[in-house]
Amino acid sequence: MKTRTLAPLALVLTTLFAAGSGMAQSSPTKTVDVSVDNVEVKDGKAQVSLSAGLYQGVLPGDKGFFLKEGEKAPGSEFTIDRIDETHSFASTVFSSSDDLRAKASIKTRLTTTRTCPRGGARPELFDSKEVREGAQPAEGFAFAKVIASARVDKTQISFTIDKGADDGVLPSSSGYALTAGPGRPLAQYVSISWVGAKTAGGTVNAGDADQMLKNVKRIGYERLICKPMK
Repeated sequence: MKTRTLAPLALVLTTLFAAGSGMAQSSPTKTVDVSVDNVEVKDGKAQVSLSAGLYQGVLPGDKGFFLKEGEKAPGSEFTIDRIDETHSFASTVFSSSDDLRAKASIKTRLTTTRTCPRGGARPELFDSKEVREGAQPAEGFAFAKVIASARVDKTQISFTIDKGADDGVLPSSSGYALTAGPGRPLAQYVSISWVGAKTAGGTVNAGDADQMLKNVKRIGYERLICKPMK
C-alpha cells in the first residue's frame, strides 16, 4: 500500500434549490466543494480521504465527482463509503495519485441531501429494571452487535458493530457497552470514531482490555435520525 499526503484546499459550501416548471419541486440539496487530503492505493485503486465529514453534512452514500479546471472530470463519479466527524472516505476509478492528477485534480464536489442532529446525550442506565439488566436500551438508544473487536492496549479495545448510518449511528453518537450473558450495561466510555452505511466502529476505554474482549458483545448507541433538507 502506498500513501501520499496532499495539501488541503479551502472548503466551499453552496446550497442549490431546484424546481421544475410544471413539476413538483425536488428536494433541496447542498453541494460541498472539498479537497483530497490523502490518497492510498489499495487493490490497484486510489482510495481518497476528503476534508469534509459529518460536521460539513457529509454522510455515507452521498455522491460526488472530481473536478478538472472547474468542470466535472469525465467518469470520475464516486460514492462516500464511510465518514468521521471531519473527513469522508471513498474508492475511486483512478489507479494512483498520479493517475488522479493527470485525469482530474485534487478538488471534488459532493452533493448532500440530509441534515443530522449533533448527538452526545448521556444514557440513563437506571431508568428501569429492563434497562439496568440490558433487556432494553436506554431511552433514545438502540443495541448493536459487536462483530469484531481487538485489543488496543491494556485499558482499551476497538470494535466494529453491525449497525451504521442507515440505522442511526453517527460519529457524534454517544454509547455504552453491554456484557455477555445477562447483558448488564457498563459505564465505560464508548467512542464511535467512524461510520459506514451498514457498519460502524470505535473504542471502549475498558479498564481491563482482556476482560472486555471476552465480555463485550453489544454496544448501546445513541440513535440519531438524519432528515431530508428543507
